Amino acid sequence: MPYTKGLAERALNENLDRLGEGKPDPLNYNIHVAMAQMAMMLEEMLARQESQDERLAMIERGLSNLRRRSQGRGLPSSGVTLPPKANGAAAN
Repeated sequence: MPYTKGLAERALNENLDRLGEGKPDPLNYNIHVAMAQMAMMLEEMLARQESQDERLAMIERGLSNLRRRSQGRGLPSSGVTLPPKANGAAAN
């Protein structure tokens, strides 16, 4: 989680510098917690998006392979034969 880690480290370092100089903490603890929670949610959303992108790419590759196989050769035979279609004229 590089985004989360970077955000947390930056906020911590800024506050430690301020506290070391005797300045008050501009952000209280609740805001720090909310920032960390938002960063974690963003990381989860990014991970989910990457996973969905990978799945979509896999599906697209599968469809491309099916199209390539079906071009020119027709679909593979399943061994099932269908009755001939009626052409509108009644067979006597």
